[in-house]
Amino acid sequence: MRFFEFNTLNEATLDSGTTATSWPTYLQGLLKGNISLGTKGETEQGLSLDIASNGIVQQLISNFSKASNKVEYGKTIANTDLTFDNGSSAKIKQIFKSSALKGSTDDAPKLQTRTAGLVAEGLLGVAMFAKLTARGGNLTEDITSKDVWDVVSRIKSDDNNVLTDTVSDINNEVSDSINLVVQLSVDIKEALTNPNYRPLFEDKVTSWVKYANSDLSQKYADILYKNNRPDNITIRLEGVAGGKIDVVINVLDQEGRPTKKLEQVKLSVKLSDSLIGQQARGKTHEEVYENLQKLFEPLDIDISSIKDKILKAALASGIQNQFAGAMELAYSTAAKQLTAMSNDASLASKVAKLTDYHATANDPQIQVIEQTPDADYRLLNYKGLKQVFEKNNIDLEVKYVAGASSKIEEGVMPRILFYDRNNQTRTGKLLEIRYRTRGNYANHIIEPGPLLKELAAYRKFKSK
Repeated sequence: MRFFEFNTLNEATLDSGTTATSWPTYLQGLLKGNISLGTKGETEQGLSLDIASNGIVQQLISNFSKASNKVEYGKTIANTDLTFDNGSSAKIKQIFKSSALKGSTDDAPKLQTRTAGLVAEGLLGVAMFAKLTARGGNLTEDITSKDVWDVVSRIKSDDNNVLTDTVSDINNEVSDSINLVVQLSVDIKEALTNPNYRPLFEDKVTSWVKYANSDLSQKYADILYKNNRPDNITIRLEGVAGGKIDVVINVLDQEGRPTKKLEQVKLSVKLSDSLIGQQARGKTHEEVYENLQKLFEPLDIDISSIKDKILKAALASGIQNQFAGAMELAYSTAAKQLTAMSNDASLASKVAKLTDYHATANDPQIQVIEQTPDADYRLLNYKGLKQVFEKNNIDLEVKYVAGASSKIEEGVMPRILFYDRNNQTRTGKLLEIRYRTRGNYANHIIEPGPLLKELAAYRKFKSK
């Protein structure tokens, strides 16, 4: 089976409370006008950019997407001078950051982060359905965001409350049947099909359209279109309660048998922040220890010598305190072992192994996609990182941090950070393993830093 795995990732916070993901939205808001000046918008209201500044802002948006250091370029944006239709001028940082410019309004539709993420995942499947059905000429045609939303508008519930759509390839000598099947929870289906929520997903759909029109997807769609075989193609969007959505493309021949392995595709869109991996906490002290072993195993960390201490600490902390004592003990022990390896070249291979394990499950065919702030995407390759580290003279350093949390009564929330010793700033951060709480739940997460993503980035499959 051929796999593609997608990550939706965010950059860290920029100055003045504007994030890397919000700069493009903020600048797009300036192009729409209704700009106010002053700390509270009290100085001038209802302004629009003049023609020259309109061009400046468009250039800033374009340059931002190409900037290697978005933190520094954000400062350049903030200090850029603009002029308005009434002749007045101001730096961008002096413009009142209204809710409209930030990309939201008090009366705008809102969704929980989890729901919005699942809908975004589902829309990737819809985009691939739109691509596979965009037939008519010698090759599969490019699609637009409108094509994606047209599919969403068409899908209807069957007797089992499953959303479906079917297109027959009547323009081809050998006709395929292409089906979309959406089996999601009621709240996700409502958010997916409700037109009021569409403005929240325009950037996501734009990214997925660019992927669907890329050389990689184009080649796949054309093979299915021109294979001179009457196929039954089904794109399934399936999600379980509390989980993520898998987009599965199954291709069957006229006898109902699966076709070539390369034609069976799974697109797995990872949720939440910039995570590449997660490890469950566990509900009992035994499960806590077992999951800690799984967490550190790819790094060749051995915590078996302190098993009894971890179990005792887990029992003492209890689930009501998120087993914090056991986590602190295991993380600090792992950090000491890793620190001892800091000058060992093998540490690079261990970090590379951990990253690839969580990003791709060590499957050589999985590809990772990062949605970029400018509604585009880039592919990331977490394989062969050891060689990349060596080529770029990365000197790995390990740091242990015992963080505080208001959600636990005793203990700490531990973190292990991997940095380039030559760059101790945020931009030199490679990887972070940390224990986090969300409500009454807690888990371990593996999060790539800016430097790791830059090292893993390689050319995007160009769009036509």
